[in-house]
Amino acid sequence: MSYSGELEVVGRVVSPSQVDEFTFALNENKEIRAKEYCLVKHPLEDTLCLCRVITGSVQNPTVSPKGIGAVIAKSGFEIGKEQEVALMKAEVLGYIKEGKFRPPDFPIAPNSRVYRCTEEWIKPFLQAQEGIQIHVGKDPFSNLPISLSLDWITKGHLGVYGQTRSGKTSFVLRLIKSAVDNDPPARFVIYDRYGEYSPLIDAGYGVRLGYDSFLSGAISPDEIALRLGLDPKSSAFRDVKTAIETLMDKGAEVTPETILEELEEIKMRSDVKGRVEYILKSPRARKELKVLSQREKEEANLIKLLKENPVVVIDFSIDADIGRQQ
Repeated sequence: MSYSGELEVVGRVVSPSQVDEFTFALNENKEIRAKEYCLVKHPLEDTLCLCRVITGSVQNPTVSPKGIGAVIAKSGFEIGKEQEVALMKAEVLGYIKEGKFRPPDFPIAPNSRVYRCTEEWIKPFLQAQEGIQIHVGKDPFSNLPISLSLDWITKGHLGVYGQTRSGKTSFVLRLIKSAVDNDPPARFVIYDRYGEYSPLIDAGYGVRLGYDSFLSGAISPDEIALRLGLDPKSSAFRDVKTAIETLMDKGAEVTPETILEELEEIKMRSDVKGRVEYILKSPRARKELKVLSQREKEEANLIKLLKENPVVVIDFSIDADIGRQQ
């Protein structure tokens, strides 16, 4: 297969090369930068491999202790006027075979031409990915969408690592939102240890239940306060929970009016009180309280919940009872 008429040659692979990495010498008057994409012929298949430049260095072969001059000479490479050559290191991302994206599987042949990769040549690699694709952002070097395969994630594990407040939870929130908005939509069960995933519920993507929803017994004050949409970490949640506990101890009906009466005995900040009153007087709160207060709690059915809601958040932040949670 010939690519000379379609692609710009920017360099040649020098020895040695590996399955997933290689070094290439940049041709004179050519340039390519770190993080940009390039193409190189697969050594065994009649196709191109998509690669990305990792880093590079400039060396003078005449004074290099690594013998790079002999390697370049054997490759037929012409050294520039300044007696220096730019050596770029690239990682092999994969290639397309029978319409599917394949990972690198054989070392790139030394002296292979390295081609500059254009947006037109990157698109087929994106389209060859398997399963439902979840959009997570844009590649700053090609401006093309970046996606993760939901199939690959569910077959194995996906870890999100970073420093404190580096955006790990925000990334996962965007990932879930993108997957739910997909066609067909994905569905998620989230074990929320620290109460971090309430934005999904606030945006209308599903329901949040305390972990005790899946335990037999009467409905807990925590569960009622959660179903009202209160943040478990807030003082409003704590005060409403206390009011509900008092009503239950008295055997009184739990309604917006009775909760507000009990809250009068609690010294709340005016802004918090106003927000709680707004929530309790909403049609949603009245409906939730009517359903919850008039029946004995049945054990939650996770499958049924997932059929009705794309996201089910199981909140473990409502208490610190590790034994009960386990």
